[in-house]
Amino acid sequence: MILNWISAMINWLKESTAVWIAKMKQTAVRIVLTISILALMLWVSVFFYGSFYYVYMPQISHIKPVHLQFRCSDDKLSSFPEANLSLLNQYREQLLNYGQPYIVVLQLDMPESPANQNHGMFMVNLEIFDKKDEVVRTSQRSVLLRYKSSLLQIMETLVYAPMFLSGAREQKQTLMVEFFSRYEEDAYKPASKARITVESKNIQIYSSTLKIYAYFTGLRYLMFNWPILSAIGGVGSNMLFLLSIVLLSWWRYNGYEDETSVTVHVQSKHGKSLDERRRSLQAVLNKERTEVRSVPSTQSLSKLDPSQSAIEEVGINGQDDDIEFIVGAEDDGNNIVEVGHGEMELRHRGDRTDTTSCEEAS
Repeated sequence: MILNWISAMINWLKESTAVWIAKMKQTAVRIVLTISILALMLWVSVFFYGSFYYVYMPQISHIKPVHLQFRCSDDKLSSFPEANLSLLNQYREQLLNYGQPYIVVLQLDMPESPANQNHGMFMVNLEIFDKKDEVVRTSQRSVLLRYKSSLLQIMETLVYAPMFLSGAREQKQTLMVEFFSRYEEDAYKPASKARITVESKNIQIYSSTLKIYAYFTGLRYLMFNWPILSAIGGVGSNMLFLLSIVLLSWWRYNGYEDETSVTVHVQSKHGKSLDERRRSLQAVLNKERTEVRSVPSTQSLSKLDPSQSAIEEVGINGQDDDIEFIVGAEDDGNNIVEVGHGEMELRHRGDRTDTTSCEEAS
């Protein structure tokens, strides 16, 4: 008795351990598969967002050094300083994007010399040409050094004297001349070069630089000023889109399997085995099918012999090879059988009910 009990316990432990190990393996496989799918979706989402950012966002700024040239006569300027700039990249392609507004600014570094302070205002001219050397846009701006009194100049010189002596600071002013605040490239006459002219022969300039900044609005403004938030939103949107595709595919695959399966529900108060209930149910169905197929046309069969089975309603649609029917029958006042669309159900009246599902074997 004890040995049998111990043997049963050992067998139970073996079976439980085997079942537990199988479940753990299945769970581990599902976890690894889920993590792999999520990692792949994340990588694809980041790749899509990076590709979109590279294509959608233009270059933020373009900086071109301006080398002013002029002619001299008797140690004096005989012409206005001017410079020609190329607005093409190294591959001879358009530097500016179509439909994108730009801010065009000229930076002038000018010494605070007596000649510049006494010069007063002067004009700076910008001309933009297309590939046929035709003028596309022009702009003229006036420039003037900021005024500083003699006392302020002396105080500034004393305060910043160490920096002036070390070369960390210079006595100069940096002027920003804005030519265009919303310049947009013409698709029919794209810009190929620009000409800058300083309309003064007595002006002194350290250096000058042409700076072109992209003026962002809408989505580009958000992506440029809040890059982290935009990246999270873009990657999250891609992840949501890919996840919806995966879930719809999974639902479609499992839904198709459920549609192709046939289920038989059996409810009984008797303690019969599954095979016995299947055989008894199949016998009842075969008997009812024989009676249904003996009818010559699609009619109500409620007048069949009640001694065999009390049939409440029978309907036949289609040919012999494709029959759709519903049968209600009573067996000894305890059983009710209903059949329809390839699904059959047996119910027994009573307090105790059992439910079993199996495939129809017709």
